Amino acid sequence: MPIIFICFILSLLFGQLGVLPITPGAYVYLHDMVLLVFLCAGGLYWLKKRTFVMPKLYKPIVAFVMVGVVSLAVNSYRFPTNETLTSGLYLIRWAMYALLYGLLVQKLISSSLLLRGLYGFGTGISVLGFIQYIWYPELRNLSYLGWDPHFYRLFSTLFDPNFAGAIIVLAIFLGVFLMQRYPRQKALWVLQIVNGIALYLTYSRSSYVAFAVATVCFILLRKKWKAIMLLILVLLLVIIVPKPGGKTLSLMRMDSTVARIGNWQQTGGLIGKAPIIGYGFNTLRFVKESGVTRQGDVISRAGAGIDSSVLFVLATTGIIGLVIYMWLIWSMVSNVRLGKIPKILYEVYILSLVVLGIHSLFSNSLFYPWVMIWLWIFTAGVEDYG
Repeated sequence: MPIIFICFILSLLFGQLGVLPITPGAYVYLHDMVLLVFLCAGGLYWLKKRTFVMPKLYKPIVAFVMVGVVSLAVNSYRFPTNETLTSGLYLIRWAMYALLYGLLVQKLISSSLLLRGLYGFGTGISVLGFIQYIWYPELRNLSYLGWDPHFYRLFSTLFDPNFAGAIIVLAIFLGVFLMQRYPRQKALWVLQIVNGIALYLTYSRSSYVAFAVATVCFILLRKKWKAIMLLILVLLLVIIVPKPGGKTLSLMRMDSTVARIGNWQQTGGLIGKAPIIGYGFNTLRFVKESGVTRQGDVISRAGAGIDSSVLFVLATTGIIGLVIYMWLIWSMVSNVRLGKIPKILYEVYILSLVVLGIHSLFSNSLFYPWVMIWLWIFTAGVEDYG
């Protein structure tokens, strides 16, 4: 099992390079195929072992999947069958990732390997990002495939600097725990610097804000007041250091801000039309063609075009889905007991949720495949720590 898990972690590094289109708007990733092998192997191992630990989060997980199914069924009249089925594939993927968590809490993999594997994945995204930044610094020639034309930004194999930034921020905070857990491994200092530089090169404001807020929370928890001045200095350097792309990389750029606000307004209009159960889980890529939105609406490749995870849940599963999803997040927090794990690990886990909470206000981070996998593995590693 550890070998298959390592293969799974390595497959995550292929990012968008390991994508296989199966229908228009639906994709299977290399890591999905490796995950299926891992789940099958884990299931066989469990049958042989004949012991089962009920995952602490199974109730909100099952409830959210059920709401997703109901939302698709209720809204099936809005879309052709093939579009409803395509949307259902994403719900299946979400359930598979949750099943990964359920399998990992069976102690098939040591918590140490889970956490180190995650850090290796996050740092790998940084290293591959440096290679991309040097040899392939822009995505403008892939605009016809639906990718945003990022210019002189580190987007790594994920082809998106915002999501790459989210993964790197999570890796930096996980590295804080590993540095205390393995104080003699000086290489961790080097890797943390690598991740820090990689984060800077994403020029992702949502990642910067998530990092800054979580860092302030960490400083307050640790009462390291002098570190606030260091954080302010770093933020000032990020702002004033010249950028290779000129105004396109300015932190004060307004084009993407205006587009995001417009996206929120459009999504708010959709929510108002179907507030209880939404339009169906992940159906929004098809809403335009069904005449629900205006013809000028733009649907991107990321998260069915909604730049906020909260708005995504509201628009697709309604108030019912949002309540259950918040129940899931709250359960992640409340099920972690400080006395059973090191204080620093508890703090890093909570700060990781803060990072994703802030980041998901500006991007659909909580439903991005690589971020979902990170969160489920980290949750399993924390629950199973010891």
